[in-house]
Amino acid sequence: MDRLLPFLLGLLIMLATPAQAVPLSDVVLPETLDAGGDPLRLNGWGVRKKLFLKLYVGALYLPQPSSDAGAILDADTPIGVRLHILSKLVSAKRMEKAIEEGFEKSTRGNVAPIRREVDRFLSFFHDNVSEDDIFDIVYTPKQGVRVVLNGRELGVIDTSPQPFRKALFGIWLGDEPVQDDLKAAMLGERE
Repeated sequence: MDRLLPFLLGLLIMLATPAQAVPLSDVVLPETLDAGGDPLRLNGWGVRKKLFLKLYVGALYLPQPSSDAGAILDADTPIGVRLHILSKLVSAKRMEKAIEEGFEKSTRGNVAPIRREVDRFLSFFHDNVSEDDIFDIVYTPKQGVRVVLNGRELGVIDTSPQPFRKALFGIWLGDEPVQDDLKAAMLGERE
């Protein structure tokens, strides 16, 4: 009982904090992300797990709150995903493999039309994955997808072909997301 009381008090404090504090891990998320001068608001967040390991916190940022994954993916509006790496087991090689698998699922195996953009996106992860790294992946219409690592821009991918945008964010929000409960959490669906 002596151990349970401090745990319960800590849990109540975490649940009572504003949306910027993620109660699932020791990660603080900003309430907004910049999308070419326009702020995107935190929509929802969750933890990507494999077996019992916490791999990363994934957070979704949108202009307005939404829980409609299809509408989010189909709209040509700004969108952002923040990935805060939680485990040193998330290596560059493993991240690239997971992203490639995500694109395969998101496109139902038809990656060929967006292969050039996928390869460019994967190149941002070649040597750039360590525990506590923060990746911001932000799409802005007419500007493309900007990838930022720990506040430093790695590059921008022109997304004139809209299928890349949809496939990229479909990794987390599509019909076959990387993890169902992570998708639900990013859409703001809390238990």
